[in-house]
Amino acid sequence: MREAPVFKQGSPYRVRELMKGRKMEQKVIKTGNSLAVTIPAKFVREVGLRVGDRVKAMIKPGKGVMEYTFLEMRQLPLSGKLLKRS
Repeated sequence: MREAPVFKQGSPYRVRELMKGRKMEQKVIKTGNSLAVTIPAKFVREVGLRVGDRVKAMIKPGKGVMEYTFLEMRQLPLSGKLLKRS
């Protein structure tokens, strides 16, 4: 049996594979005196984010783009989908 690949949570490859073909559209909300964009629960579970995890943001104001990189790297648990028995 071939071993399943192991990805680190937060790795750009893993996030790209999870989000392939998916789009997220979120509203800007007010939290105190600031504005925030929420992260969908399904994405949080799949990537393994936790409260307090560090996030790096790259802002491209002229293009209206903000890119986020989640810096915390945790080992992903092996899922049943990856462990098919032959």
